[in-house]
Amino acid sequence: MIECPKCGSVNPSGSAFCEQCKSNLAFELIDHPLCPLCLTQYERGDFFCEKDGNRLIDKSELSFRCTKCGKSYEQDVKYCPEDGGKVANCVGNDFANGRVLQDNNVQAPASLKKRFVASLLDGLIGTGFMLPSIFCMITGTQAINHGAYDRGLVLWCFAAALYLLPILYFLLKDGMGKGQSWGKKAMDLQVIQEESNKVCSYKKSFGRNGVMLLLNFVPLVGSFIEPIVLLASNDGKRLGDKAAKTIVVEIN
Repeated sequence: MIECPKCGSVNPSGSAFCEQCKSNLAFELIDHPLCPLCLTQYERGDFFCEKDGNRLIDKSELSFRCTKCGKSYEQDVKYCPEDGGKVANCVGNDFANGRVLQDNNVQAPASLKKRFVASLLDGLIGTGFMLPSIFCMITGTQAINHGAYDRGLVLWCFAAALYLLPILYFLLKDGMGKGQSWGKKAMDLQVIQEESNKVCSYKKSFGRNGVMLLLNFVPLVGSFIEPIVLLASNDGKRLGDKAAKTIVVEIN
């Protein structure tokens, strides 16, 4: 027997149309229907989700779209890389007329492994920016040792000025492009502002990374504070993220 999902009347097995309301039963009975809210898949003949009561749909009706621009993404994308909008479950291909159900993995923090690799890459990039400063410092020291004091002092001044490059990169790197330092971009990570869901600005980047820079001046334990807080945190945030109200997410 087949129960009509519209009127609830019972029809003989194999019926194409409901005897009571004339609904097309073949159309209503979807193969492997899906709950658009929790994404649980059911068997043919089920019509409502047992977990949240939502009407089941065909998976072709479900899309994952940015709540700001409406651009479609894959299911595992959490934030739109274009404008930082949350990616949400949406019923209907026309986003403007569709029905947004819920945020898809809202504010799911990036994995520690990816963040570690991105941090390592940014560290190597910062070291590269330090090389000109180190070269000028060594050359200036050699000049002074050979009696060329004026030349040596000039080179030391250049070394001090060039040393600002890695510091500026460290402080402002997460405000570059779409909230991505070069290391985070390589690992498909993005820094998002929690309050507005926009990509990280230079101001927010300065705040989140400035905390880490200041902690490094704490004798002996300073450089270990941020990693320890991150490992102990349940929300994937270090002190810099908590201060700047940012979060690191995966975009692919």
